[in-house]
Amino acid sequence: MWARVGARAATDHALTQHIEGGAAKAYEIFNAVFFEPSRKALSSVHRLPGVLVSDAFWAEGAEGPKELAEELVRRATAGDAPTLAEFAAAVAGGGGGGGGGGGASAAAPTASYMMAELPGTQMHVTLVPPRGSATSAAEAAALFAAMRALQPLAGSPVRVVLLRYVLGTWRGETRKIGFWEAGIRGLPDSLHYTPQAALYHVTDSAALIGCAPRDVSDFLARIRAGSLDPEWQVQIFEASAPPPEMAAVVREV
Repeated sequence: MWARVGARAATDHALTQHIEGGAAKAYEIFNAVFFEPSRKALSSVHRLPGVLVSDAFWAEGAEGPKELAEELVRRATAGDAPTLAEFAAAVAGGGGGGGGGGGASAAAPTASYMMAELPGTQMHVTLVPPRGSATSAAEAAALFAAMRALQPLAGSPVRVVLLRYVLGTWRGETRKIGFWEAGIRGLPDSLHYTPQAALYHVTDSAALIGCAPRDVSDFLARIRAGSLDPEWQVQIFEASAPPPEMAAVVREV
């Protein structure tokens, strides 16, 4: 989302990087007015009956919206969609009434994502990413299962191990991204969501310029795959031995 804002040409009709204060100020506005309020609303939105998670917004061309429209029609004609009265009651109740997608069981996870929170800070390690991040039905099902398995441990203590600090700087220093690669101790092996466990990290929000917290996982994955754009200059600072650990608590958001 931030990448789209950053790509906009100068205009008086939308937020762009061409305002006074440049990219840093634009990102501050974007984060405060749109991103953080949207993130905090996710758990309530996902609990509403009939919610359909889709990546149509990100799709190129008309195929994504077309598939979304077809799925909406299918659910409506199959009777899977809640009535307007049911939906309104759920909204009034703060999002209660079952999981998204119509027909989700009462055992469905109500959280948007799971994290290991570092108490007293604004930092955390994402354990199971938001269900809305799924790009396929199979991935959505895997996230659903991982969240359902981990949710009973909400409130349990774990340890976050800081392995190394990574700082990426785009040419001209117009963009920066910083984070600690991390590990988790105290969580049963079976409850780690494998795709996310390979990317455990703690975002250094103060280091972000022209980047969003959601960009870190992709950045780390590209480093691991050797596919990071060469315009990025990356510095890696190894942790001391033994690496520092911090107390954390499993939370649902």
